[in-house]
Amino acid sequence: MTATQRRFLTIGLITLSSLALHQREAAAQSLGACCTELGCIDLFEAQCNNLGGGWLGMGTSCAQSDCDFGACCLVSGCQDLNRGTCRLQGGTFLNNVSCSTNPCTPGGLTGACCASATPGSPCGQQTQENCEAAGRVFIGPGIPCTPNPCGGTNPTAACCGATGCSVETQANCNSIGGQWLPTVSQCGDTTCEVGACCTSAGCLDLLQSECQSAAGTWQFPALCIDNPCAPPPVGACCASQSPTSPCTQDTQANCESLGRFYIGDGISCEPNPCGTTNPVAACCAEEGCFELTQPECLGVGGEWLPGAPACNPGLCEIGKCCLPDNSCVNVFELHCDSLGGVFESGAVCPASQLCEPPAVGACCVDIGPGAGCVQATQADCEAGGRIFIGAGVSCTPSPCLGCQTCPGDANNDGVLDGRDVEAFLNCLVAANNGAPPVGCECADMNSDNLLTLDDVDPFVAQLIQNGGPCGG
Repeated sequence: MTATQRRFLTIGLITLSSLALHQREAAAQSLGACCTELGCIDLFEAQCNNLGGGWLGMGTSCAQSDCDFGACCLVSGCQDLNRGTCRLQGGTFLNNVSCSTNPCTPGGLTGACCASATPGSPCGQQTQENCEAAGRVFIGPGIPCTPNPCGGTNPTAACCGATGCSVETQANCNSIGGQWLPTVSQCGDTTCEVGACCTSAGCLDLLQSECQSAAGTWQFPALCIDNPCAPPPVGACCASQSPTSPCTQDTQANCESLGRFYIGDGISCEPNPCGTTNPVAACCAEEGCFELTQPECLGVGGEWLPGAPACNPGLCEIGKCCLPDNSCVNVFELHCDSLGGVFESGAVCPASQLCEPPAVGACCVDIGPGAGCVQATQADCEAGGRIFIGAGVSCTPSPCLGCQTCPGDANNDGVLDGRDVEAFLNCLVAANNGAPPVGCECADMNSDNLLTLDDVDPFVAQLIQNGGPCGG
């Protein structure tokens, strides 16, 4: 390489290094947590605005921000806010619940209302407005009457703040941006943990105390994204008790909230069951299939199939059902259809409870010269403390051998020169902050099995300081 070529290469590489450094610094300074309908995403302000999200400010991050959207019950009423903003305003947050459903008591949340400031005074639940209008003493929103709080003006309770749980007064909790839990007197290991709460309205991600208030079943550590709650069953919902009443499929809670008549879970609208209280349907018992009412079916130890009004051939045969997530269950064909699965009569699920075997790919004992490569599933590979390169990745050529020439030789020709710059950039783009693609192992300058902007500066230094044949 001539002196002129080296000079221009040096200028280009310094520019590349400076650009990467500038991009990292600008990104770190300009990105912020963006609360969208899909959750929290670290974005620039303009990107957040384009998504219709709420930008929490430069330097904030989703790792430190609460962006769950829901109803925030304040003393002043209900507002649709993200969890973090609701906590800052001292409200009670109901995740995935809209104020349009009127989840908060009109006029604000109820709380302990004392007949006087005397300890032991009669206590009842009222809104602050109604309590004070009656000349009584309002202790605070959400504060229960058991134990009796009357005679105290600054009760303490669990407070979920940025550093965890502490016992605080409501004022102190609000001052640190925490969420005050008036029904929880002490801090426990999971007091401030959010988990899936299975309620009659579906799954909500809530604190345990919030779940108890919603009369739900808390499924911590699962979240709603894990689908821990079975969807509420649906059945025939009749507009009236007339035999000719219109019939729709709905949940019992929704049906009865509309003032209609719910016939039963899983009961079809064909034929119209309205005007009846004990419809007949197929019953799969040990002796075979019978057309019975639900009580009659249970009486013979059978399984009632309300979606099947008659005993058709094969109806009570259990077979293999492949679900959309590749899991396998042995159920009746009717149940399989309701789960969106594909039914295979006469077959049973394998011991793995999977319809298709999990994908295999290259699994490396280590990364470096002589490192072995085998085909394995990701679970088996990582369980053995090995490195899973990716599903479908072959061991020929082996992706486990690492760089075969020298670090920085991105085009693998055994020479560190300007031709490696374009190859390095192509590898950087192809990796997308992940593992180096096959053939890009020499671009991983810090040997962390990731190809990111952190590799740019070492790459630049390597070409400037050690340009020429590898090992020369």
